[in-house]
Amino acid sequence: MNTATKASSGPNSYLVLVLAALIGIIGGYFVGLQGPIAAQVATRTVVDPTLLTPVDEYIIAGFRCPSPACPSCELKSCECDQAKNIRSKVQQELGQGKNGTEIRTDLMAQYGDQLKFSQ
Repeated sequence: MNTATKASSGPNSYLVLVLAALIGIIGGYFVGLQGPIAAQVATRTVVDPTLLTPVDEYIIAGFRCPSPACPSCELKSCECDQAKNIRSKVQQELGQGKNGTEIRTDLMAQYGDQLKFSQ
């Protein structure tokens, strides 16, 4: 009789083990959907809203920042306030329907040699 008792407890043990594993897998799946707490901390890259789209970059292509504080920066990627103001102005004028070539000409008339890179 002892062998019959061992035989009947054996399959029950396997059933409990399989159910526990299945519950662990399902629980792990749902925890994985939410992710660990550390992964919920968002890392954001701040994008400068004054940057021009690649389609409109031709307007300021080849220009350096006219600010004396950054004599070797390209206008399209410079981080100083004057460069941001110029790019913002370009965006506003584009939004008003002004032609990119006209905007470029106006910038060259306003800033002249300050926009040219020293060669």
